[in-house]
Amino acid sequence: MEGKAEKNEKPSTIIVSKCMEFRINPTEEQRILIWKTFGCCRFVWNHLLDERISFEKMNKGKLLNTTPGPSEEGAFLSF
Repeated sequence: MEGKAEKNEKPSTIIVSKCMEFRINPTEEQRILIWKTFGCCRFVWNHLLDERISFEKMNKGKLLNTTPGPSEEGAFLSF
């Protein structure tokens, strides 16, 4: 039958990918703030990754959901 899909037939889907590119021209002060922000993000990521890996090794694969607590090495993250 035309116009009707069979029960087992999946409707076709089209995936469209779009890309946008932006260029920013930050001032020196903004450039410093951007690099500090990236550094903090990298520190938090690496800290949590290391914590998760060591927890999983000790607990044989169990998952740990946590956030970094206050510490000497992460003191620059607090406001």
